[in-house]
Amino acid sequence: MVALPGAGSHLAVAAAGLGHPVAIVVRRLLRGRFTMAKPTPLYDLMLVISATADDERRAKLLADTEAQITAGGGMIERNDDWHTRALAYEIRHQTEGEYHLLQFTGPAALLDAISHNLRIDDTVLRFRIIKVVPGTPDAPDAPPAAPVAAVAAPVAAES
Repeated sequence: MVALPGAGSHLAVAAAGLGHPVAIVVRRLLRGRFTMAKPTPLYDLMLVISATADDERRAKLLADTEAQITAGGGMIERNDDWHTRALAYEIRHQTEGEYHLLQFTGPAALLDAISHNLRIDDTVLRFRIIKVVPGTPDAPDAPPAAPVAAVAAPVAAES
């Protein structure tokens, strides 16, 4: 390796015994703009599964989703079962659904595959995949409290 005069350490010519250049190493084009590897994004998958489906079918859906995430290069960070809860409105003539929150990391291509499989499964009432933006508060440790129906008890008049 022979350094060229006045070229600094960024340009060098490698000579093969014949005296002509074989390779030229040139200064980096980015000039100090090195990009750091971005961390793998964290995603929230909120699933609402039909409460009328068999327990085995619901468990299989969750197991298949988890297997798809890990097989696609992702990693499950958290898996919360929020149990059966009343829906805000009827979905497919059902008033209750089983809620699950899965937090996972993985490549963006994995999201399309998960969405495709959840869309065609009849036991899934609704699902949403949300990218967790840095600075977003952590998911709650316990499921949110179920809404309590207002009890309309008559107030007894004191005499």
